Amino acid sequence: MTNGGLGYFVDRVTLEFSTLKAEKDFSKGELVLDLSAAEVLAERDYTSIDLGDSNVYHPMGRYINHACNPTSYVDADRKAIVAVGTIKPGDEITFNYLASERQIVAPFDCACGWVHCVGRIEKRLAQPSESLHDMWASIRKRIKRNAA
Repeated sequence: MTNGGLGYFVDRVTLEFSTLKAEKDFSKGELVLDLSAAEVLAERDYTSIDLGDSNVYHPMGRYINHACNPTSYVDADRKAIVAVGTIKPGDEITFNYLASERQIVAPFDCACGWVHCVGRIEKRLAQPSESLHDMWASIRKRIKRNAA
């Protein structure tokens, strides 16, 4: 299902599983999905996106899956999903739930396939005061602990 030329589409992989994919090029730092007008939820759920001061639901954001080595990240200040690097047409749009979600509502075993996959997604790694550099240091520490 395309989204009116906004740069992404929902790819229904199976009846139960869908993902958001790029239909255009996104450059590093480019806004992929604007969350500023997303519905603010009273309670977080497995489809919500944590913006620090609120949890929001976006009809396309609900299809963004977790990846330990994501193509995008949640920028709470910009209220947006932003490209980590270049995203090409057909690439899956993902973000690392452990880097942005204050609470993982529905823990799961990651299947991203990255060589440094952290495994079980159940506890936030980053704290609100951490910089992006500190957050990735926390992720690297967990990867080493899981590899041991």
